[in-house]
Amino acid sequence: MASSSSSSSSSFADNARIHFWHYILNVGGQPLRNVDIRFYLNDDPTTEAYIYTSETSPSPTTTSQADIKTDEDGYFEFWIANEWEDGGYSHDQAFILEWFKAGMLPGIITDINPFPNIFSWKRTNIGSDINDKNKFISDFYATKWWSHVSDIVPSASPHNIKPFDLNNACTDDVYNKVVSNKFGYDILNLYTSEISAGIASGGVFEDQQDITSWTLSGGIYYADVNHINVKGDKVTVQVVKLNDFRKLEPKRIVDFSSNITRIFLEDEVNVRVNIQGASSSSSSSSSSSSSSSSSSSSESSSSFSSSSSSSSSSSSSSSSSSSISSSSSSLSSSSSSSSSSSLSSSSSSNSSSSLSSSSSSLSSSSSSESVTVGQMGVFGGGAASSLPVDVIDYITINSTSNATDFGNLTVARAGMEAVSNGTNERGAFGGGTTGSISNIIDYITINSPGNATDFGDLTVARTNVGKNSNDTNERGVFGGGDDGIDSNTIDYITINSIGNATDFGDLTDARNYLSGTSNGTNERGVFAGGGSGLDSNIIDYITINSIGNATDFGDLTTGRQNSASTSNKTNERGVFAGGFQITYQNIIDYITINSIGNATDFGDLTVARNYPTGTSNGTNERGVFGGGITSSTFNIIDYITINSIGNATDFGDLTVSRSNSSGTSDS
Repeated sequence: MASSSSSSSSSFADNARIHFWHYILNVGGQPLRNVDIRFYLNDDPTTEAYIYTSETSPSPTTTSQADIKTDEDGYFEFWIANEWEDGGYSHDQAFILEWFKAGMLPGIITDINPFPNIFSWKRTNIGSDINDKNKFISDFYATKWWSHVSDIVPSASPHNIKPFDLNNACTDDVYNKVVSNKFGYDILNLYTSEISAGIASGGVFEDQQDITSWTLSGGIYYADVNHINVKGDKVTVQVVKLNDFRKLEPKRIVDFSSNITRIFLEDEVNVRVNIQGASSSSSSSSSSSSSSSSSSSSESSSSFSSSSSSSSSSSSSSSSSSSISSSSSSLSSSSSSSSSSSLSSSSSSNSSSSLSSSSSSLSSSSSSESVTVGQMGVFGGGAASSLPVDVIDYITINSTSNATDFGNLTVARAGMEAVSNGTNERGAFGGGTTGSISNIIDYITINSPGNATDFGDLTVARTNVGKNSNDTNERGVFGGGDDGIDSNTIDYITINSIGNATDFGDLTDARNYLSGTSNGTNERGVFAGGGSGLDSNIIDYITINSIGNATDFGDLTTGRQNSASTSNKTNERGVFAGGFQITYQNIIDYITINSIGNATDFGDLTVARNYPTGTSNGTNERGVFGGGITSSTFNIIDYITINSIGNATDFGDLTVSRSNSSGTSDS
């Protein structure tokens, strides 16, 4: 329960309310929207803390009563009363912050103490000087020395005591003074800003740069941001417009090395780029340490930017930052913080004398590796030893390596297909067989490892379907399959809206074991191959955003079923790999999606096999094919460069050998 101060009144005093705000972001800096927020007492985790929805609101509430959620920018805020307000919390009260949303496991940060360690001095408070006692200097003393600037001149000084000289703060070569020039100068700055001392952390950097020059490539603008060396590639990137400081969502963020990050935007605008991360070497000055423990969540590679500041702090000053990184393997994170004040005679790169609020960045992950948006590929379900599996694993597409466990489907099954809304980060798996033909659709948040959640149902239960989507335009399509007989059904979902599928139209020919891909937001989807008594070479197409029946496109180089498929999205090349026709195939052929015609030979897989699955990182041009079967199942993953004809190359291995799984990505 909150503790009250006997000296406080019903109206809040200076510094009595702390402004508590956060941005909840994913690893690529994308906001997590409409996330529910809960705030509990650390020593009583079932009891919600009292908060205020504004700095001056008369009555306390709780985050659940006020229905606190993140907005379109992933932002939320509220105020917390400290001990100088009736019913406020003592300075040593810690809190728990939780966030959750349907389809994600909840996130949690414990041991949060939002109250500033050091308060500003107040020129208006010299009579009592009783509030906010944790200051470097009393209100009375600081105000007297502020008056000393104008009230005392050398010629009138008794005993030849000199005043401090604002223009002599560096050399300070006049000695007969009550206070040094530097000390007086810092007090003056402290008055001007009326700050809460900045809290910074050794071993953490925050780099800020203004970008006004961009390079145009492939219809998109990019700029390279050079920053100081960091440990690995775990950086948090925020981009805002310089004219109004509104947050921008980069089209893509790529870490080329430990000290170069490339930012892609759709428009050439002047921006400010803030980069936070762990530095390669720690530095500290007059530090006081604090720590908090954090458990991992499905916001698994999420970046969590936050600040708590005194309600009376100057709004014109900048922020200092600290960073906390947590991993699910250790379930803990720590930060060391160094406090700074304008009263200090030395400066540190981690602090600022004009800060009105302290901010921190918290990164939590269930994996030690962060994945750039647009580079995460997932493989879900499939069959191992002839039995359906619920395994989901993931890869970083632009980096060859073995797959990592992601989570599990809601139900083990094989023969389903997967669609996604690209960088909006939702993947959905539709249909398949559990031993019985299924109409299940379940979904995941691609950049957040965790188990799948129920989405809805297909219009008709079926297995061995084809798929395509128009990415961020939010439509996913499932075509054909086996519903007891060969099916010509095409149905669709709105990927960002949970619910059942809706009828779209019909294929040109009923068939199962087909594959599909698309040119993304250019709105053409294709279905290729399959089986309808005979191995089919048919390719037909649809306009994804326009309901209707499919139209003939052309033919594969060889009729076959169970091939993998993927594309480089708006760069217009679709590829089909492997499968079965009389025997196991290593064929890869390709089409130009926006140009009707027959497929052309591309190259060969590393191993001929049936039932591989494919995905890609889109316009970044890498396609990957995972799993498959001949006389036994494979864990092989191989890759191609989609815009460059040639044979596939070994990429790594799946976590479980299997065939007839489904693949998608966040590109």
